[in-house]
Amino acid sequence: MPQDIDAYLDIETTGLSEDDEITVVGVYLCNAVEERFVQLVGDEITADSLLQALFGTGVIYTYNGKSFDLPFIRRRLGVNLADTFRHHDLMYDCWKCNLKGGFKAVERQLDISRDLPDMDGYQAVRLWWRYVNDVDLDALKTLLEYNREDVVNLKTLREKLPMPGASRPSPVAVAGSKESHSEENQMTYFETAGRDNTDAVMAIVKRRAGELGIETALVASYRGYTAEKAVLALGRMRIIVIAGFAHPTTENLAETFSQGHEELIKSKATVLVATHLLSGMGGAMRKKFGTSSPEEIAGQALRMVGVGVKVGIECAVMAADAGLVGTDEDVIAIAGTGSGADTAIVVRPVNSQDFFDLKVKEILCKPRSWYGPSGDRQRSSPSPDGGRG
Repeated sequence: MPQDIDAYLDIETTGLSEDDEITVVGVYLCNAVEERFVQLVGDEITADSLLQALFGTGVIYTYNGKSFDLPFIRRRLGVNLADTFRHHDLMYDCWKCNLKGGFKAVERQLDISRDLPDMDGYQAVRLWWRYVNDVDLDALKTLLEYNREDVVNLKTLREKLPMPGASRPSPVAVAGSKESHSEENQMTYFETAGRDNTDAVMAIVKRRAGELGIETALVASYRGYTAEKAVLALGRMRIIVIAGFAHPTTENLAETFSQGHEELIKSKATVLVATHLLSGMGGAMRKKFGTSSPEEIAGQALRMVGVGVKVGIECAVMAADAGLVGTDEDVIAIAGTGSGADTAIVVRPVNSQDFFDLKVKEILCKPRSWYGPSGDRQRSSPSPDGGRG
């Protein structure tokens, strides 16, 4: 292919930690004359093979590649693609058009279709290990098709993006606000609830924490998905992971961090395992007397604003009661609906005895809907993030 090639790049990995491996690199190369698709798999993935695949490239396009794909490649292969090629992260173009959320959430907003609409990164990891451990060639075929859709849809996304500000007005903004202003903030609404928004939430939190000088993030997570994402995205912040349970049992305690790298999480974050602030005693009263408790009524009232808002408030009080945060400092609480993260709030924690003195200073982001991408209503379950994250 001649020079001035556009390259659309996406990688699959065995996880998100520094010890994880790249399993697939997909590159879609095209210009006005021709196009070519390249996939490197397993041992084929080397610095030399990747640079050879990208030969002639003018610009590399990714979605969240600035924070994930390119740093992962640099760490595992020892090559910094940003030094060799121009890099354009389409996620930031989406943000300018008020298209927020993960790649698949943005696709849905722009009616970009997939043949594998229910596949996600977690399933991609499972497919890889089925291929490695069981020589399951069908699993590898599905993984490669998933990666191919990721890469090809990057080009479709770039072509379908509206001009910034042309057709999607900002949902909520302080009068006269500018994103760079340290005292003003733009609120983000996600079209659907759930884990597809997790990466976008982390990026929003990282930006706003820097603007406000907030040092502590509280992260609701008990299976480890959200906690691992936070550890990798917010590494310079003090991270407190709240693994809460409505009704702790031996079985659900054993599931703690089953979907994340426990050693990574515990080495980078403080972990608090505790009973939900607004569930434990209330559940006992309902079981004994058949009536709702004040705690449960408060919880239901907060859910009207959003499950993630309710959980974020709980986390702030639980962390204060445990002595992990002071009541004289602002923190950012991250939580979600169903699983993963879709909500972040700036909050001044209080102890439980002062619950009604708690102040939510900002809602940085939340879903507009209580429903996930499939249209199913997202419900709370025994984790503080309303799901299995």
